[in-house]
Amino acid sequence: VVNITVPVLITTVTSLPQSFTNSASVTTSSLDVNPANNSNSGGVSVNSSSVAGTVFFDFNNNGAINGPGDTGLGGIQMTLTGQSFDLQPVSLAVFTQPDGTYIFPYVPQGTYTVTRGAVATPNVTNGITTPGTSGGTPAPTTISTISLPANTASTGYLFAVVPNASVGIAKAVQAGPTPNIDGSFNVTFRLNVTNFSLEALNALQVTDPLA
Repeated sequence: VVNITVPVLITTVTSLPQSFTNSASVTTSSLDVNPANNSNSGGVSVNSSSVAGTVFFDFNNNGAINGPGDTGLGGIQMTLTGQSFDLQPVSLAVFTQPDGTYIFPYVPQGTYTVTRGAVATPNVTNGITTPGTSGGTPAPTTISTISLPANTASTGYLFAVVPNASVGIAKAVQAGPTPNIDGSFNVTFRLNVTNFSLEALNALQVTDPLA
């Protein structure tokens, strides 16, 4: 009886590329005339891929980081889920950097979905989601069916968040009421306008039907 042991499964890497030493051994229950040659080792270099992109405020809602005020959105949890080429499940999570960028490093070849986490900023809606260099199917907070090749740095997976204009108006009595001889009153009101949105107010006009 001859038993041959050859370990070949690598589940994770921590650098690109990463070198490993693979060792094989042979044992037998019969006569072994030369036991000194029952094992051997060899080096192997393992490559991996990555998926990267950006979460950003898209003030002009065009899906690109090119408008006035368009800035990255940090602290958003991003997840990558799917299956590697050898049918192993993969699930990774990272947070966007202060500039809105994120990267999933050391990902094996496979098919994946990237999901954008919740945005705590008020008065925003989901914008245009754009697949990157390895393709994919966009939805408001996900890009699915990303076919990630081996040894590939896939980039450009964009998740836009659109700030909505939001204005608060409070009307308060500033002076009066002062009665007139005809029974009417004179009252002076003040309108306090507050901008709750993330962009400046330009050419705002408020009309009061009681003015």
